[in-house]
Amino acid sequence: MNTGYPKRIASAAAVVLLAVTLAGCQMRVAGLSAGDDAGGQASARNAGQGLSDSPQKAYDNKSKPGGAPVTGSLNGGENADPNAVTESSAGGKSAPSAKTEEAWNAKAPKLFGIAIGEAEASASAKLGKPSDVYPLDDDGGTLSVKEYAACSVGFSPDKKVKFVEVFGRSAATGLGGLRVGDTASAAVKKLGQPGTHTGSVLAYDAEGALLKLDLDPDNERILSIKLFASAENRT
Repeated sequence: MNTGYPKRIASAAAVVLLAVTLAGCQMRVAGLSAGDDAGGQASARNAGQGLSDSPQKAYDNKSKPGGAPVTGSLNGGENADPNAVTESSAGGKSAPSAKTEEAWNAKAPKLFGIAIGEAEASASAKLGKPSDVYPLDDDGGTLSVKEYAACSVGFSPDKKVKFVEVFGRSAATGLGGLRVGDTASAAVKKLGQPGTHTGSVLAYDAEGALLKLDLDPDNERILSIKLFASAENRT
């Protein structure tokens, strides 16, 4: 009997098994790398996995290698204000129920309980300690951006709020119960008819500010919500 033949079969099978295992590892590594962009970070954050980078910061880092500030990119604790509560890791408060949130008021616009032009000391007192602070170049000068678990806030050199961005799904936006992840139609019901409505953006003009909702063009669900100073209010 030829005993070498079964041994050669076993050896070949072992080689094939090893190759499949290595290929599986490479696929898993490639999958992690492919998902580690702005869209992947936003999806993981929306799934509650706690990634810290906001869509604004992810955009900045992707647009300019090394995380250097990007010029003109704004175009696109304890809480006294019940609408300004954050997720548990940014302020220690839970989001209020939708019924307790005030409706959107274009004459006195706020997002996350923060108003454009509000003093940095006031906003920081509401939000607590940030998870990160980084610079961002804007037409009016370099902003200081404070990032939290559910939102980020940009401050001008004179220490006034220039923009507020909410990206956490469970975060209380202060927009009548509207949340990141809701549909565009739900936003229209709560906020009214927008000045701009495309497959990727809803925009509402307000007193000295603009409210912008970025949408997933595939399903028109809200990816992030940003309130920023209108053009005449940026200088």
